[in-house]
Amino acid sequence: MNYKNGLKSQKLVPFLAKNKLYGYWDQAKNVVIAPQYLSAKVFTSTGFAVVTDNKGKVGVINTKNKVVVGFRFRSIELYVVRKFTVVSALRYYTVKTRFWEWKFLPNFNILSRNSSFSPLFDKDVNRARHSVFVLETNQTIARVSSSLKSTQGLQKIPIEALSSKFIQIGHHLYKAKVNSFVKLLSNFKGTYDHKLKLVRQLRADKVKTYNLLGKKIKSYELIQSRVFPITYKGKEHLVYFKINESHWKNPPTIYRDTKTSGRYFVNEQFDMPLPVHLKSLDLKQDRPLLEIWQNVVNIDAVVSNNFFLIEVLPSDKTRTTNDFYILTTTGVLKDYLPDPLSYSVTSYEDLIWPNKYEIIAKEDFPVDSQFHKVRNIGFINEPYYYVSYQLQDELRTGLWDALNKRWIIQPEYHSLTVLKDLKFVRFRRAYDSQFGLMDLSSNVVIPDRYNMIHYIVDDLYQVVQGLEDENQIMRYYAYYFKMSNHLSYTELEKTGISFSFK
Repeated sequence: MNYKNGLKSQKLVPFLAKNKLYGYWDQAKNVVIAPQYLSAKVFTSTGFAVVTDNKGKVGVINTKNKVVVGFRFRSIELYVVRKFTVVSALRYYTVKTRFWEWKFLPNFNILSRNSSFSPLFDKDVNRARHSVFVLETNQTIARVSSSLKSTQGLQKIPIEALSSKFIQIGHHLYKAKVNSFVKLLSNFKGTYDHKLKLVRQLRADKVKTYNLLGKKIKSYELIQSRVFPITYKGKEHLVYFKINESHWKNPPTIYRDTKTSGRYFVNEQFDMPLPVHLKSLDLKQDRPLLEIWQNVVNIDAVVSNNFFLIEVLPSDKTRTTNDFYILTTTGVLKDYLPDPLSYSVTSYEDLIWPNKYEIIAKEDFPVDSQFHKVRNIGFINEPYYYVSYQLQDELRTGLWDALNKRWIIQPEYHSLTVLKDLKFVRFRRAYDSQFGLMDLSSNVVIPDRYNMIHYIVDDLYQVVQGLEDENQIMRYYAYYFKMSNHLSYTELEKTGISFSFK
């Protein structure tokens, strides 16, 4: 792969032609690759794109429209790691040689005179194969195959690009070297310390940590009973977990450094030990410490704020929501949110911090409305939250600045999503309405008339729009546009972005 091909790929954008097929334009809307594909994705920085042919099969082309991965796959995903392109490809196919999986055909009667003229078995066995390989070197990294049964499909290999040099494939961590990928760790569990250290499962009750060169740092033992000690005023308390009472999806994993410090850790966050001593209590609610420790159901490390979030059963047994406490790394136990705020007060399981008005006050909601949910935005550092309330039968969501106590976007929408470019917000006014785009000052830049809007990369976005064909059948088309020059990459007369910049 030469650099020029990669540079050229950044200037090619898929366009939807009048024949309702996809090709590629350059920045001046000159046709570089003629429209011929049912679908087309953006080229990677290494110069490859996933496309679908007229038979619905998926393959990969380069910027010269040369097929580099043949059209025989159900789906393909590309991952760029260093200078390499890792291909994750799923293929369905049929074989006749697996005789032990042949099936008797229905309605076959062995007593029938004509049975000998009818096939006894269905010899077609449907299979699926998930392959992971490097496009530039043809290095196969992983492959798994299985027969497709009515109740069970193929378990695909999980893949995650962790950085510009590392990629997790299955349970293994690979590092991109000069000419190939090498397996750095088997039984890889994750990272900590801002992804500078690696964790490997050694056996069921033990993990090891490594640096980015694969050199061992330390070993930790898993505490099967999920317990950790903490002292207060000279008395040691053993904190056990009633995990069956937790509203969180995953129970905690507790580790201990048994060879040196003896300290305890939570969920592979080995740069943040649990405090040994509880130095002080900072509680707004009057609740005995022993009662708190006896009702702990879960704990998680919030590394960015140097505290642990502890889930505790409420004193009032009629309540359906649990209480939450904060244990700082310096040994202070609190029952209110710290300031400034940067931690989610609710998870996907709808956990709500009891003191929710630490985030937003009741008077900031419309009269007679009922608080519904607070959600954080995981990929930004600012204390911005999606806050929703219910007024009669309507659910409304806005974007709230918890530090300055103001609405960035008023709670007038059914749904809001801050796009990863951090410039625009996708909105929908009602459950059955279309999507539009606004900036962070609530100025609508694209009216809400599209089925979906995605941020792709840099200044490139994608919309999905439904159009009726000549038979009044609704067809959905995805095409791209650039926000900077308001250019839509489509030739269809009924499509094109309606910009409304002020």
